[in-house]
Amino acid sequence: LVWAAGIGARPLVTKLAESLGQSDLRGLKVDERMRVVGAEDVYAIGDAALSGFPPTAQVAAQQGKHVGRAIRDGRDSEFVYRHAGSLCCLGSDNGIAQLASSSSSSSYFNVWDFVGAPPVGPNDEHRAVTGTPAFFLWRSLYWTKLLST
Repeated sequence: LVWAAGIGARPLVTKLAESLGQSDLRGLKVDERMRVVGAEDVYAIGDAALSGFPPTAQVAAQQGKHVGRAIRDGRDSEFVYRHAGSLCCLGSDNGIAQLASSSSSSSYFNVWDFVGAPPVGPNDEHRAVTGTPAFFLWRSLYWTKLLST
């Protein structure tokens, strides 16, 4: 299965990037604190930001919390992304998941060891789940996010 899709910046974002003199019009260039380069006290997150992170909902949600806390608390800090894993629905009761392991400590109970999910990734820091269990993980997370506020 191969899927290739592109994303493009919204016209408003492109106009803002142009007005700030930014040369890359795919989004607003931001610094490590998610502040728009060339603008004072302006933040950009998610697809609108050229942050060096993948343009995914997981990244955008973490960026949103980071910026919200920065504004609420009046303290700017560097954004740190923590990848929790990836889920994909492959159709009827089928899916694939790559999930972050809870801990690498051998004395710590790890649910992924219990269900027999093999370690994957360059340093075995993630676990792979496939088939029906991965589909139900995806479905559960989808409904949780859909119904939460």
